[in-house]
Amino acid sequence: MSQSQTGTTFENAIVIQAPHEGAGVAAIYRYLDRRFGVRGSRSGWELRAQRLHEVDGRHYDEMEIAVGGEIKIVFFDIESFFGK
Repeated sequence: MSQSQTGTTFENAIVIQAPHEGAGVAAIYRYLDRRFGVRGSRSGWELRAQRLHEVDGRHYDEMEIAVGGEIKIVFFDIESFFGK
């Protein structure tokens, strides 16, 4: 991940490279586990909502998660595997 890929907006979304949707979704969850702690663990994150967006012909997942009582939004560029 480059420093410009913070995931806070569509413009700096975390780019996920994967051959198909199953691998892509797994990569998103691994990223969130590494960044915010293992999902479902006492110190990890919980998924609140997942939204699909299309912006300028590219596809993005918006992940709304809860971490320690705080809501965070993380954007992922899923163009490499969307629809595969």
